Amino acid sequence: MLEHQLSSLGLSDKEVAVYLAVLRQGRVTPTEIAKFTSIQRSTVYSVAKELEEKGLLRIDTTGIVVYLMPPTVETAKRAMEKEENHLLQKRTLLREVMKATSEMQREAPYPLPTVSVITEQELPVYLKRHTPIWNESALQFDKTWWGFQDHTFADQFEEWIDWFWTSVSKEIGLKLFSNQAPIEKRMKKKGYERREIRFWKDATFTGTTWVVGEYVIMIVTDRRPMYLIEIHDATLARNQALVFEKLWGSC
Repeated sequence: MLEHQLSSLGLSDKEVAVYLAVLRQGRVTPTEIAKFTSIQRSTVYSVAKELEEKGLLRIDTTGIVVYLMPPTVETAKRAMEKEENHLLQKRTLLREVMKATSEMQREAPYPLPTVSVITEQELPVYLKRHTPIWNESALQFDKTWWGFQDHTFADQFEEWIDWFWTSVSKEIGLKLFSNQAPIEKRMKKKGYERREIRFWKDATFTGTTWVVGEYVIMIVTDRRPMYLIEIHDATLARNQALVFEKLWGSC
């Protein structure tokens, strides 16, 4: 479980192996870590430096022998603050890049759409990485996620939905048609007021489509392998948003 979480944080296999070995031993030399993990000692040193930078490990060089130790609460806290500042700077730069990109696309006579196909393995990370991009695009238009949803998406990615509504701007809303299912009853009890779901009588959706700003995102989750297709095309997205808005208003 911990290995999976560490990998989700972006740690390499060697970083995970070294971190867990230090965690188990408490205070250990790089030579001993090399024996425990079958990683070359010189590589252990470089990996330890990377983990120290991330606040996940301490290196004691005060004596003749170098020791590796688990992080303290304070070192982990400082690393977290550093990462938060980095993310804040990255978000600011991302806004500037998106603004400049949108201006360039408006000036281009025939902007070509971009299409991305995401595999099941990449899907969880891709959703979290690209949600801020989609939301920034939505804020430039109607601040709404339009479309329809196969309820199996909520079954598979309930954790992402919870994360979405605890981190998204209060200006963002969602209006989707979906299937009646136990998961939707459970989601309704969570009280996400801006997550509006309506059920289309005598119809069952077997795929999910979102229209967000300049993006159209299609996801299949009712069978394996799951996948996502993202189309970045302002004309296509805004026309589809208009259709969903009219459908929503007529129901």
